[in-house]
Amino acid sequence: MLNCTITIRKAEPADAGSILAIQKRAFQRYVGPLTPAQIPPLHETEEAVRMDIETKTVLVAFADRSPAGSIRCAIKGGVCMIERLSVDPAFQRNGIGKALMNAVEEEVSGRAHKLHLETGLLADNLLPFYTRLGYVTEALLPQHYGGFDWIALAKQTGTTPAPELETLSAVRAHIDAVDRVVVRMLARRLRYVQQAARFKRSSGDVRGSARVEEVIGRIRNEAQTNGFDPDMAERIYRTMIEYGIQTELNEHASISGTRAGHHA
Repeated sequence: MLNCTITIRKAEPADAGSILAIQKRAFQRYVGPLTPAQIPPLHETEEAVRMDIETKTVLVAFADRSPAGSIRCAIKGGVCMIERLSVDPAFQRNGIGKALMNAVEEEVSGRAHKLHLETGLLADNLLPFYTRLGYVTEALLPQHYGGFDWIALAKQTGTTPAPELETLSAVRAHIDAVDRVVVRMLARRLRYVQQAARFKRSSGDVRGSARVEEVIGRIRNEAQTNGFDPDMAERIYRTMIEYGIQTELNEHASISGTRAGHHA
């Protein structure tokens, strides 16, 4: 890792050439498993980069005074679409990619409710990177750009205070809308819990107390970060986890051909 000072600013039309050069060096690593024709960033033109600078938000990062990375984004319907994250290989492992991603989040704060990006499944180095930044998988995109599989990732932007509403009916309508989303997500979570049974060897593995405490610790941290009572969050999750364990035990019993009792 190099020792350098990272600065980020909005790109200007004069930056188009250096942004394109960095991008091509960054994406060259994927030539081999893919052909250059399958990698759109390798055959973009400087004119196209300049047009994005004029019509989108384009940020450029400098390591000391040297151009070292860039990223582009545009807000559509309240969703920030992130594109072309590129870090010059000579300056990688300096936190430039993370700094650019954080800069985008700050740039669109209050204007977008979600961040969205797509990356090729062959870019296996990027998936852990985005996961560490809080992005989660939304969809698999078979035979997408370049004729190979991509994955869509998303992250909700930072929480904002609930708006002050003028009537009780408006408050109830907002609560009902939130409830619909919460229930859909809980149902999705339970489906994943059921899937987990396929990978457990015994009912003891299903109970996994270490995993339970790991989840509770994470949920308490999430609650604290988002201004929610951690004790209440823990109570809710322990109830939900216990129900999930029973569901998973039944699923495991069905798969293994044995009958799991309530206290298995």
